Amino acid sequence: MPKKYRPSNGTEGMDFMDKFCDRCWKEESYRRTQKGTGCKILCKTMVYDINDPEYPEEWTYDEDGNPTCTEFESVEEVMKRIKEKREQTIMEKEKNQIKMFRETMVNTNKE
Repeated sequence: MPKKYRPSNGTEGMDFMDKFCDRCWKEESYRRTQKGTGCKILCKTMVYDINDPEYPEEWTYDEDGNPTCTEFESVEEVMKRIKEKREQTIMEKEKNQIKMFRETMVNTNKE
């Protein structure tokens, strides 16, 4: 089991949150609307002691010994994936429409 990370003071905690939580997709909706619970990982780090079994394992150290959140997904990365998927869907729909148009034209010309 990887070693869990807990900031040693408020400044270190704010630095960690600036690097991860404030840029993470899981916290984005809550930051914009102030509705819901936000990131459950972040909430648990505020509620539980690091030795508590409920303290999240996602706050740990990377291979270089730096604090990290293993569930971090930047808003930019997620938005890029959403955009790519949307574009792919649009392209597929356009291909289907072109195919249907061609089939219609072929059938119309046969008549």
